[in-house]
Amino acid sequence: ILEVMVDKLHLLELITPDVDEHHEELSQMVGDEISRLIQEQRRLEKQYEDLVNQRAVLKTLSNKSKLKENQEEIKVLAEALRFSTKLLCRNL
Repeated sequence: ILEVMVDKLHLLELITPDVDEHHEELSQMVGDEISRLIQEQRRLEKQYEDLVNQRAVLKTLSNKSKLKENQEEIKVLAEALRFSTKLLCRNL
């Protein structure tokens, strides 16, 4: 029985990936994902900034429907930014 267990453990050892062997590859993948998340965060922040600037202009005009639409877009984008920030923090 012990011999069979030793053989099974040896088989498990053979099929288990060596983390050290794949460390560089894993680091690259994590780095790429973090870079992608940062780019997405920047894109969302720029969109948010643009919408806030647009809101300032719309407040001076009498078109309340466009202002309300802009405020809804800001609300949706603010939620996307919160989610993106949480995701980025989790990956750091």
